[in-house]
Amino acid sequence: TAAIESCEASFGPCDRLISAAGIVEPGELISQTIESFRSQIECNLFGTVHAVRAVYNGMLQRQSGQIVIISSGAGLIGIHGYSAYCASKHALSGFAEALRQEAKPHGIAVSICFPPDTETPQLAAELPLRSPGASAIIGGRKPWSAARVASVIVKNADRGRFQIYPGLEMALLGRFGALIAPVLRWHFDLKIASAHKNQAH
Repeated sequence: TAAIESCEASFGPCDRLISAAGIVEPGELISQTIESFRSQIECNLFGTVHAVRAVYNGMLQRQSGQIVIISSGAGLIGIHGYSAYCASKHALSGFAEALRQEAKPHGIAVSICFPPDTETPQLAAELPLRSPGASAIIGGRKPWSAARVASVIVKNADRGRFQIYPGLEMALLGRFGALIAPVLRWHFDLKIASAHKNQAH
């Protein structure tokens, strides 16, 4: 709150908040510490909640503004070894849905974006920790550049879109995930089993 108040004092009111709080520490639930699990929830969920709360009163007073929340493709589907991260990013969907309903009558727009893997220092630190199962599921896809993801976010936020899906794969997951989930689970189970078998050998 203090940081945002300082920015607003220097540059004027916040017209658009883009909340991209996010850390990820891959690890299977049984081996991951509760501290690591909790820190991902605290940053990824509460980092966004705190940022939104810091600008929300001002937007209410002005009856205008936009809040853009950055979730993840992991907010659309579960991924082996990412239980904490998936939980935090799925939680953002529920938060954004409820916030949109509260904010719209006051002239405040809400958007949520579900990017694929994106070339950032965070991804570089994450990849060596990925489980074989996760690598089997998502490892073959080329990450998007940060600039490309940012361009999609801004373009769709300018249009007032609530849900923003960079790329066809994210759009299909977002729009038809419930329908294709049984097939995806079957496919992922095969990939994970194969990865474990190869690891055992």
